Amino acid sequence: MKGKRAVAAAVTSVGVLAIWAMATVRQEDQTRELGRQWVGEQWDIARRCVVGTPIGRRDAEEAVADRLAANAVDTLASVAFEDEAPDPARLWPARCAPLLSGLNVDPSVTGGTDLSRPVAELEALARHALTLDDPAQTLLRARELAGPIHVLDGAMPPGAEYDPTHFDPPRADAGAFEASLRCQEPAGAPEAAPCAAEDGDPGGGSPRPAGEPRLEACDGERSVALWPEGRRWTGTRCEGTSCAPLPPLEGGEPVDVGLRGDGVVVVTRGRWTPLRFARGLADGGWSAPVPVPMGRLEPGGEAITACGDRWTFDVR
Repeated sequence: MKGKRAVAAAVTSVGVLAIWAMATVRQEDQTRELGRQWVGEQWDIARRCVVGTPIGRRDAEEAVADRLAANAVDTLASVAFEDEAPDPARLWPARCAPLLSGLNVDPSVTGGTDLSRPVAELEALARHALTLDDPAQTLLRARELAGPIHVLDGAMPPGAEYDPTHFDPPRADAGAFEASLRCQEPAGAPEAAPCAAEDGDPGGGSPRPAGEPRLEACDGERSVALWPEGRRWTGTRCEGTSCAPLPPLEGGEPVDVGLRGDGVVVVTRGRWTPLRFARGLADGGWSAPVPVPMGRLEPGGEAITACGDRWTFDVR
């Protein structure tokens, strides 16, 4: 009887040990899987900051580079007319660098792949990519971020599921900006003969600054003229002999002006970047600045041209 009890006790002990061992293995597997998921979601967060979306890990490196270059243009545009000089360390992509430190995990979590090198490379590149006064260099450095991002896209564990409609594509056409920056043709309006003066009062009763206008554009009886006032521009828009003053417009030289449909389009340099920005006159005020490639504004105000290329834009 005692022997049977001893055997039963031994069997029971073995069974308990087996169950405990299986539970331990299962718990380790769950812990490892949770760790992988956490790392994948941390990459989602960092990728959204740098690339603009956590979606697209299977995208080609060149497609990622195009998006990064567009992000660079959008960032320069967002701070072009700030009251104070922007701090690049607080802007994209440098502001994303702190999110990358959490990706330095044990290789066992990433299937044996050591990601320390691409993480460190991406962090270093992100901190020094944006240069306010050199758009060409900024676009080049922004594209360099795509290399380590592509490596991390392929090695990181899966993250969460996302709705693609929640992530808008970049607004800027990076290819147009890069092509215009490579072009050696100077930006700005070419020398042109002044608009012919109409008979009667050219001011139509509206005050006009003294001296000759710096810029003029004409289309039949319609005309527009601009004068500089420090870093702002003021002017008049006329139809025949009836004129009205234009709202003041901030912007640096070179400046272009054109008549687009029934409105006016003006292209100026930003305050903190040499990129150029177009605004349209509508409802008595200027539209928000839209970044446009470097080049000359067509007289109709519908496109920028340089070195044989033509880029249209919208200022609604």
